[in-house]
Amino acid sequence: MEFFHLHKILMFATLCSLDWIILQLSLTCLLLRPLETFPERHSSVYDDGRIFMEEMIASYEGRCHVLQSFSGEELKKMTNNYHPDYIFCCSNIGIWYKGNTENGNISIYKISNVNWCEHVKNEFKIAAELSSHKNILKLLGYCLETSIPTLVYESTGNGTLFDEIHFHPARFSFHSRLVIARQIADLVAYLHTELSTPIISKNIKSANIFLDKHHIPKLSNFSQSVQIIDGEAFPTNQIEGTKGYMSPEYITEGIVTQEFDVYNFGVLLFELLIGLRLFDLFHLIDKEGGLLLDHLQNFVKWHSINEVVDPKIPKNEEGHDEQQKWEVVLELAFRCMVTAKEERPKMVEVATELNKL
Repeated sequence: MEFFHLHKILMFATLCSLDWIILQLSLTCLLLRPLETFPERHSSVYDDGRIFMEEMIASYEGRCHVLQSFSGEELKKMTNNYHPDYIFCCSNIGIWYKGNTENGNISIYKISNVNWCEHVKNEFKIAAELSSHKNILKLLGYCLETSIPTLVYESTGNGTLFDEIHFHPARFSFHSRLVIARQIADLVAYLHTELSTPIISKNIKSANIFLDKHHIPKLSNFSQSVQIIDGEAFPTNQIEGTKGYMSPEYITEGIVTQEFDVYNFGVLLFELLIGLRLFDLFHLIDKEGGLLLDHLQNFVKWHSINEVVDPKIPKNEEGHDEQQKWEVVLELAFRCMVTAKEERPKMVEVATELNKL
């Protein structure tokens, strides 16, 4: 493969991915159907799941901030009966709606995945435990009157980091990107080292990071997260995640360790710096073969740092000093993504290096 400017790669990959566009349109049509047209489920599985949620909620009383119980009618009123205009984000397991209340906006997460029980259990458990952290999207409450339990969060304010990188890059300076990278690195280091049982997110990607009105990043979506003792591995037979963000050992061996998050974070650093949508890059990599890391290293080898970095990032007066920081971030991203997980740095080390810049 001839390596030319990454942003030309993006244009070419978009033209080559007609099949993906068709798939996206099909999914969009499904997601934009009014939610009330989906049949309510009344099977024992859903009844058992609701009972499980009630027990879990009861077990958290006094262990976290007070969570509010919302009625189904309240959520319908806040979202104009789940009108498509209120949708602001879709994830792999559900749809996010903006909710209007007398006290301001909130975010309503309507789970739509049929295998919802384990996903909601993880989401609720971890979000409830960590909601006091400034870089976690705060869980405000829940609704058990919907066919699948619905979770209610604080307002997301400025949308997702993905939106900011790919749709508003001209207003998103390198300094702003670096500040967000530092805060997310600090958060992941906290999840890995400061809790009695460390948490592996498995979902550190720009689409899962919301920005509040002050541009503070808030990590969300803990539906696939696992809690394991430091240094141990979590085996799984079910490989799930976003292509490009999954570490090589997870794909080939089905094991989850803290190094999974390190790899995730390295990909996020590349996205912040280069401004590429990973799916578009992977469309070409699938044709040519090889690993994402190999292709990126080859490109960087034959191009200057100015050709590598997203040209839409606003330039400032730092000039050469800023270019040096770009190079440090790029080198750190490469180390986070090495194939051998034992050679990746710990998230504490990653956070320390970013905070020095």
